[in-house]
Amino acid sequence: YNCPRLTALRQVDHLDTSQTVSMRSMFESSGVTALDLSSLDTSSVQDMRSMFDTCESLVSLNVSGWDTSHVTDMYMLFSCCESLESLDLSGWNTRRVENMAYLFDECYALAGLNLSGWTTPNVTTMRNMFGDCHALTTIDLSGHWPRRTMIELATEGAGEPVNFERSLDELRAIAKRVGVKVLDEWGKGKLISEIFEETCEDKLVQPIFVTDHPLEISPLAKK
Repeated sequence: YNCPRLTALRQVDHLDTSQTVSMRSMFESSGVTALDLSSLDTSSVQDMRSMFDTCESLVSLNVSGWDTSHVTDMYMLFSCCESLESLDLSGWNTRRVENMAYLFDECYALAGLNLSGWTTPNVTTMRNMFGDCHALTTIDLSGHWPRRTMIELATEGAGEPVNFERSLDELRAIAKRVGVKVLDEWGKGKLISEIFEETCEDKLVQPIFVTDHPLEISPLAKK
């Protein structure tokens, strides 16, 4: 953070970041012009707020292959990277991200941006996400994402049938076996959802549409 004379970073692969949960402001206001961080282990990171904020000299950045499955905060992640011309963020798992405000704000030179495969079911703010990206002509949001029902995934995760044909006691027993702390007031739909979350949710690295959520956990869904 705030190392304006830092112009190069070598042997990044020597950094062990496997237990790192926050990379907030890690390179903020540094003077680096090119960074290859593709080998950086981000599998435990939850906070990437302002990680590259105000890296005004940064022209080239490789963050391909990052595991962002636990990240919740991307506020100002690339904000004010004024010289950055393109970014390939395809395949990033953004399902848990809640804050994307000012994510690419004032990336004046950014002309190409690949966000294919991104999903944003938990994002609550995208304020000024692309603000003042004057050169931006293309944003790739493409991608063919598989569709699976929650019951299919919960069944695979539990290793036995998980569906509405099972009795309430059977679903409670399955839920307890996989580590869910069961509450007495839960119905079948809630139990199926909890089994899915306990056995599957963290393992869904690639983007996927999970369909047929039980009405019990989707009160606004049409019957």
